[in-house]
Order: sequence, then C-alpha cells, then structure tokens
Amino acid sequence: MILTAEFLQIQNACAEGIEFAQNQNLFGKEYSEVIRECIKNNQNDFAGWMIEQKQTESFVRYTGKEFTMGAYQVFNPLTGLHTRYETEAEATAALIETAKAVLAQHLPTVCQELSNENGDTCWTSVDFSTKYKVVEN
Repeated sequence: MILTAEFLQIQNACAEGIEFAQNQNLFGKEYSEVIRECIKNNQNDFAGWMIEQKQTESFVRYTGKEFTMGAYQVFNPLTGLHTRYETEAEATAALIETAKAVLAQHLPTVCQELSNENGDTCWTSVDFSTKYKVVEN
C-alpha cells in the first residue's frame, strides 16, 4: 500500500504524525518503507502506530477490493481474553456462556427513587433478579 494523506486522515492520525510524513516526503511511498523511515528517524511511536493500523478494519477495507468474513472472536470481560470460534453457532454458544458467567459474578442491580411530600429523596434497591430471567432470543 502507498501512504497517502487521505489514509492518515481516515485513521485519525495525530497532527504531529501527519506533519512528519509531509516534512519527510513520505506520501507516495510504500507503507513498509514509511515504517522503516520512521524508525530510522527515531519516530518509534509513529512507526508503532502505523504497525497497529494494519490490524484495523479501516486499513483492511482501505487497502483491499475483495472481502470475506471468517472466524469469530468472543470477548470475555472476566478474563480479558478473546477466544476464536470458527462458526457462528460456536461463537453464539460461547457468548451465552460468557454472559451467564458475567451475570453470575456481577449481578446488575436496580434501584428506584423514593421520595416524600417534603421533597426528600433517596434510592432504594428493587429485586428484579427474581422477577426476570435473561434468555437468548
């Protein structure tokens, strides 16, 4: 891929990075060459940022013409990990199990406002967890 100002704008590059690219005449150069130039000029943050961009949806869409959708990942907020699943059915099952685990460990609560005729107010808990059940569609 050839580096362009348009691409940096799409990726929300910082002003300093865009200015560096302009000052070093990097527009029009091959992307990997630009990364090497950044490293050579001690612009390691910009080089790292450019490497990270290669894994963004906007990079893939900007640099490609034909797209295919593949495997799935389910994020588990309890472990902080993404797990890969090859099929939608596997991902759905994992999502449901993850949601159950999250709800078991971090049961959301509901409070309701209580007020009196004097304008005093407070919040009091309401037990919705025994009234409602989270189910898959």
